[in-house]
Amino acid sequence: MQANLGLLVRGLLLLAFVTTTASLTPPVLEKRPKNVPFGKVPGENRGKQPMEPVIYLEDPYYYVRDDNRSNTEILDHLKAENAYTKAALSHLDSLQDELYKELLSHVQETDQKVPYPHGDFVYYSGTEKGKAYRIHYRKPRHDDGAEEILLDVNKLAEGHAHCGVGKVEVSPDHKLLAYSVDFTGYETYDIYIKDLATNTINKAVEGCDGTIEWGRDAETLFYVTQDAAQRSHKVWSHLVGAPQSDDTTLFTEDDEIFSADVFKTSSGRFLVIPTSSKETSEVRVLDLHDPQPSLAVVAPRVQLFVAYTIEHWQNELLISTNRDGDVNFKLMSVPLHIVFDKQKAAHNSHWTSVFAYDPTVKVASVISFESFFVLSGRQDGLTQRWICGKDTNNSTWHKTRLPMPEAIYSLGTAKNAEYATTKYRYTYSSLTTPEQTVEYDFISNKTVILKETPV
Repeated sequence: MQANLGLLVRGLLLLAFVTTTASLTPPVLEKRPKNVPFGKVPGENRGKQPMEPVIYLEDPYYYVRDDNRSNTEILDHLKAENAYTKAALSHLDSLQDELYKELLSHVQETDQKVPYPHGDFVYYSGTEKGKAYRIHYRKPRHDDGAEEILLDVNKLAEGHAHCGVGKVEVSPDHKLLAYSVDFTGYETYDIYIKDLATNTINKAVEGCDGTIEWGRDAETLFYVTQDAAQRSHKVWSHLVGAPQSDDTTLFTEDDEIFSADVFKTSSGRFLVIPTSSKETSEVRVLDLHDPQPSLAVVAPRVQLFVAYTIEHWQNELLISTNRDGDVNFKLMSVPLHIVFDKQKAAHNSHWTSVFAYDPTVKVASVISFESFFVLSGRQDGLTQRWICGKDTNNSTWHKTRLPMPEAIYSLGTAKNAEYATTKYRYTYSSLTTPEQTVEYDFISNKTVILKETPV
């Protein structure tokens, strides 16, 4: 009965659509055939083994492409298509409103994320009923001090047709707030720095990919710019208060199939510049505690289909890699002094296994803390977390899988901003349990549910 009713409803909607659109004329693009070359085209990077000889395929709509979004002919056509769609679906306006209100009734509009400790404060963000964007807050960690609004994206968006915030990062001394924002929708961001004592805001960087990473202090931040194809390829160092024209290039990725990024290890000691393609990767690290630091390559990209990521823990780098044909990845380590020895770091023979490769386990990532680290991955078809470390004599690795309360579930990430802590946060949900933010204590081996999403 329900199936027949569903078919009837869909049939009536289709009939209404056909009836409504019968009197409308859809905009039609003119065909302008162009032969487009594929393969080894002179002067273009078409990969390491492009087709040869070049073949040509006819594309009647090649002229539609406009990377700058400035061709008025194409923009006018898109506006005409939007107007046609709106007119064709106008008979569903009341249904759209009804569905929107019904979906909204299941959402707690005024809500906030679990505050996370960071230095002398706890930081969090929230939403308010009737407002489209998040608001970022903090308050003192150890007393009942007043809540402070760091960034109200609703106010930031005023007067703009689009407002997309990339990252929001407080400086290590908690005096400055850096945030990246895109007001165009083209995924090109500008970085602003707010003085949290005076509330003054200055634009620091124009035209980046939205990435922000503070250095060891509040004087330096790092960001990434893009090339003409919007490929993240150049990592920069910016001195707060100085003009962008004085910024220093730390690294440039010249290979067009690779993209660059920048972040700090959980310990905050190392700046990491990973660069990767869909098939392989290469990682550089910079010791922020070194008064005269230099970039060190953890392992060069000499082997196709071999990828790796790194995390710092104590006197080692932990490396998740698929080398040696271990397609599900494994966890390895290398002493820090090897990484910064150019002769020894030129190859990865000094890497040693942390845990033996297990083809039934998919190793995904590592987050480290002062006295332990957490390995994320999959086993038995489910996301898993393993609490890992070394024995007291610092010679034998060990890991313990976190137990979960249900047979089928899903785990996600939560904010872990502190390194010198015994607590690790993650999210948990299942078909019968709404998403929870959970905190695990490494010392007591107990978990606490910090929040459950209301439904």
